Formats: sequence, C-alpha cells, structure tokens
Amino acid sequence: MVTRYGVQFAIYYALLTIPEQCTRRFIQTLLHLGARVPRCLIQVLVQSYGKAEYQQRKQKGLKHDPFTITIQRIPFEGYVTLINQTSTLDIQRDSLAHFSSSLTHPTDLDWQKELDHHLFFPIPTHTAHNFRPILKLAQMDPMRYERIAPLFSIDPIARAALWQSILSVLFDEAFRTTPLTKERRQQLDILSCVIRRPLHTAKDQAVFHQAFADFFNKYPRGYCDQAAMDRMLNLLMTYVQPIDFSVKQALRLVKDVRSDIKEMLEKFI
Repeated sequence: MVTRYGVQFAIYYALLTIPEQCTRRFIQTLLHLGARVPRCLIQVLVQSYGKAEYQQRKQKGLKHDPFTITIQRIPFEGYVTLINQTSTLDIQRDSLAHFSSSLTHPTDLDWQKELDHHLFFPIPTHTAHNFRPILKLAQMDPMRYERIAPLFSIDPIARAALWQSILSVLFDEAFRTTPLTKERRQQLDILSCVIRRPLHTAKDQAVFHQAFADFFNKYPRGYCDQAAMDRMLNLLMTYVQPIDFSVKQALRLVKDVRSDIKEMLEKFI
C-alpha cells in the first residue's frame, strides 16, 4: 500500500477503502513502512469521528461527505493511534480554504512546506467543493501539483470536485466573447493533464456523469442556452481526453439532469 500510493496517501487510501481494518497494529505497520499522517487528515478525523451528526446521517441516508461516514467505521484504537501522531492542531482551520486563498494571496505558504514533506493534500471536507485553485496550481507549479495528483486517483469525491472545476472553467469560457488569450489557452491545455490519471476506486465515467448532472442542476432553467451549451461541449471534447472513457460517448449516456439540459445535449450530439 505504501509502495503503490506513497507515504503521503497510503493511510488515506486505507481509511477510504478498508476502514474496519485500520486497527492500531495495522496503522503502526504503515507508519513503520514510512507512511505519513498529514495534519489536514487528523483535522478531519478530530472534527468528524464519533460525532452523532454523522452517525445519524449515515442511519437516515441523508446527504453527506462519504469520507466522514467511512471513518466512523475505524476502530477506536486506530483512531487514537492516528491522532497521537501530532502534538498541536488547529481544529477549526479549514485547510482546503486556506490552501485555496494562499494561491491568490501568497502570504502564508505553510501548505507548501507541508506538501514538500508529504504532510499536506487538499482533502475535500464538505459536500460542495471548489477545486479550481488546484487547476491554477497545475498551471503555475506542475511539480507541486503532481504531489497532490494521486488524491484524484483514489478519492471519487475529490475526483468529482475536480470534474466540476473543469466544467466550470469550460462553462466560463463558453460565455466569453473576446479572443482566446495565451493565459486562457494554457488553462484549457492543462485540463487533460489533470484528468489523465485513472481512477482506481470507482468508474470515472460514472463520476463524470454525476459531476455533470450536479454542475448543471445548480443553474436555473434558461441560464444556459443552446449556443453556450454547444460551445462548452465542443471545448470539453477538444481539451479534455480522460484515459478511461470517451467524452462524446459519455455525453450520450448522461442521466439525472433536467429535461432542458437533456434536450440541449441531444441536439448537440
């Protein structure tokens, strides 16, 4: 596990996929093999583990971040072993928001130091995520982005957030009337790079379908007309080539969207 997913992601992958097996002994074995426990991961554990809110959401089938539900199945001894890996922690700090704002206002770059020591990655901690800053990171600092990139191969929620961010970039571009600038073209060119890694824990096409539906369902009927939809979908097929499926074929199979969006898709195809 450490060999395949690296010291930065081995424990996160274990918590995502085999939480019941994350006992004290198992966690200690991973630590002995070099696995690291990022502070942002401990933060999510402390905020969510054993909380009645998440237990109730799990029982009632309410909307939730699946990771916060998954970690409820970690044995308590494993949880204690993990949180004992740090001495100080700001529980209220939103690591993802801090990371996003620091890319725009680079006054506090602690995340860079933590990332360089395998102690940071942007864990999605809410049911709505904005990962567009990660696209910016991929454009500005490809080497540091590559240290984060394995997240999108193991976490389908992070992958869906990345897909929505890609759709957001294309949607904005579809409404522009000015010629394509060098910077905007560079942003479009980076989209295929960030989505080329295969997803190991789910079907990427299914994740894309859900991300596509969620993205358009949040806009009111009539916000996007046929011309804008056509421009966006042409951009999608031009600049985004996932490794596991054909975008054009996937668009034919999109479900769970409003009738107006479905009609525009059918006209485009």
